[in-house]
Amino acid sequence: MKMFFILLVGLQLFAVKAQVSGDFELGDYKGALIGDLVTRSNDVTGTLYALGPNLLYLDNFNFDGANGFSFFYIGCRRVGTEPNKEGIQLHHSKQNDFMPVGTAVNQGLLIPFPFRKHISVDHFGWFSLWDEQNEVSLADISIPEDFEEPRPYVLSTAAFTSEDAQVNAAQIILRTARIVTIQSFTFDGTGLDANFYAGTGDSLTATNGELVTVEEENDSTLGNYERARVTLRLPEDLTLLDADWIIVTCPQCTKPFAQIELPGYRNLPADVEIF
Repeated sequence: MKMFFILLVGLQLFAVKAQVSGDFELGDYKGALIGDLVTRSNDVTGTLYALGPNLLYLDNFNFDGANGFSFFYIGCRRVGTEPNKEGIQLHHSKQNDFMPVGTAVNQGLLIPFPFRKHISVDHFGWFSLWDEQNEVSLADISIPEDFEEPRPYVLSTAAFTSEDAQVNAAQIILRTARIVTIQSFTFDGTGLDANFYAGTGDSLTATNGELVTVEEENDSTLGNYERARVTLRLPEDLTLLDADWIIVTCPQCTKPFAQIELPGYRNLPADVEIF
């Protein structure tokens, strides 16, 4: 029995820039590599990544489009590890309604899951470009049982330090490769010309870091926060995989008001939003 689902977007928050053509380019970080498709016919090639628990990215996808009955399918591990007609049909970023997959030349495609959040990549055993008419796979890849999909990472309370008892935070969550949420952030930046900065190395100063955007802040500098929830966005040329620290400081300060020590965690969700 074929299983069709209506695409439900907004399953998980990410942020990305899309070209007008609908072809997505994610930069160097594409989440967790699943692997290259195994070509069966029709010159199908591509490399599959998991951008997060509910989102796939097919990079450098090629397909001659000669078959007019082909769709992306994914199969539950408990049903088997080989592509079959019991798989679940997926839609991609260049697709409208239930139209078949068309001709592609080195395309980048976002492929979201039309499921609830608790259904994620590690529930599945294979991905395929499936020919519904002939019930064969044109290209596919097995998803390893030990595959670890990218997930947000919660830092320990020890990661946030400050010599000032009036500056503190309750919890820090690395949500994607460029987004951080700080819970219960307390800091009075009135008149201090202070901001968040992210950087690498041992010198924790504004000049050795890059300015980090506070999404809830309209002013150019930090104001007064009392147990507030703040969302930080790193600049486009820096990710949490590259940075060693995030600090609260001012341009003329020789030491920060507070600092966040970033871990060596390397499996965060990529920075993508499905509209």
